[in-house]
Amino acid sequence: MKKTQRVKKIPILSYLCYLLVVSVLFTGVTFSRYSTATSGDFSGSISPFVTSYEIDNISSNTFSNANFYLTSGAQIGTSRTVRFTMRNYEVNDEGATIRISDVDLMTKLRLYIPAELADVLVLQLTDTNNNAVTPQIVLGNLIYQVQEGTDGKYEYTAAQGSRTYAEHSDVPMETAKFPDYEERTQADGTPLNDTLTVNGSIPSGYLSAQGTFGMISVTRSTRLTQYSVGFRRESAQGDILSQLFLDLEKEVDFYTIDLALDSFVFAGGNATELTYVMHLSLAERIASEDYDYGSSAEGSSDITDEIDLLLEPQAGNGKTFNGATVTGYHFDCSANTFDRSAAPVGTTQIRVQKIFTRNEDGSFTGGSTLAFHHVAPISETTVNYVHPIEQFYSHNGTVMIKGDAPSTIAEAQSLYGVCSNQSPSLDSALHISFGGVTDDPILSETIRMSLSKSYYTQINVVFTQTEIGEGA
Repeated sequence: MKKTQRVKKIPILSYLCYLLVVSVLFTGVTFSRYSTATSGDFSGSISPFVTSYEIDNISSNTFSNANFYLTSGAQIGTSRTVRFTMRNYEVNDEGATIRISDVDLMTKLRLYIPAELADVLVLQLTDTNNNAVTPQIVLGNLIYQVQEGTDGKYEYTAAQGSRTYAEHSDVPMETAKFPDYEERTQADGTPLNDTLTVNGSIPSGYLSAQGTFGMISVTRSTRLTQYSVGFRRESAQGDILSQLFLDLEKEVDFYTIDLALDSFVFAGGNATELTYVMHLSLAERIASEDYDYGSSAEGSSDITDEIDLLLEPQAGNGKTFNGATVTGYHFDCSANTFDRSAAPVGTTQIRVQKIFTRNEDGSFTGGSTLAFHHVAPISETTVNYVHPIEQFYSHNGTVMIKGDAPSTIAEAQSLYGVCSNQSPSLDSALHISFGGVTDDPILSETIRMSLSKSYYTQINVVFTQTEIGEGA
């Protein structure tokens, strides 16, 4: 049977919330950069090919950038969880099934993440009762050369930063020998062990590990990408403020990680729903020059002297930070809110972003533009829904359309904004005042060492038409 493939992508969650003083010792790396809703039915059909899925209940979109276990053996790492549901049918608004795929389908869970994050990533799938359905897989143990240590577990043959990529050709690797990072067990309390047959290498661009549960593969690519590095800010009184993020762009290695379980199958004509939870942990601290920048400066960690990076570049070439082009900066702050009748509601968090403008050839013009986002919490942990403020009005209450977005912060300060997912004419619309909001990242603050880094990351499900038993 001819195979067809339909890929639906969901870039999960936000552009990086902030990590405050509690994160100074264990600095953070974001799980993702761009925003979308955290749940909902994402569906598509090419008759008789019908699929839908949703990805939700993400416990957090940040990791603490630290070794999972301290040298004393105490646990410091905590896994992040992502719940996803896949279906071979669609439902209407009332929840009734309206279409079922006529063809057999297989699926893959796909992660698209920067290589420096994937190198230290540990992943495992469970069912909704937290019972293991895959072994715990330490990706770095597949990617780099390892040996069996005195405790019977795999250990790297070299220290981080000096490791050699492994070249695999039908190499057996036992998952029982992967180091344990809070491994989930089966319903009877026993580990889910397997022997993987590993082939390929990262330098060749592809490696795979086949087991009785299914297969995991890693594909390497390079892309020009945007990311941000967050710096600690302190007020003149010594108060810790929200981080200041330097927005950057450079060529970055990415890995596409596909996880295909033998249970990821859907028989044509039979409405089926499968739900799993992915557990993600960092085994080791990410070694990157972007972390702790300024912490070893002589006499002080104050890097205020680097402040010229935040100034608009002159026309032509831009400024660089650790080999990356500086494209602007952003930070979060508080703003007053009002309802449609002009009555005060309270305050909310917004994001102010300065973007250095460029020509079509990528050269900088010497100018800049402003962008504003609403930072709305959607969980009790560290997950925010960051969405643009694109509607601006001269005052709230009786709505008067301003038209274009403000070009300067002075112009914005007399305006009210309404989020892109709201209608300003609705009584429930939240009118955000920009009065008193500034685009100045400095004010009286001191900028110190870098604390965090945000990445572009995606998770999605790939559906492929197949015959049951044929494989992916």
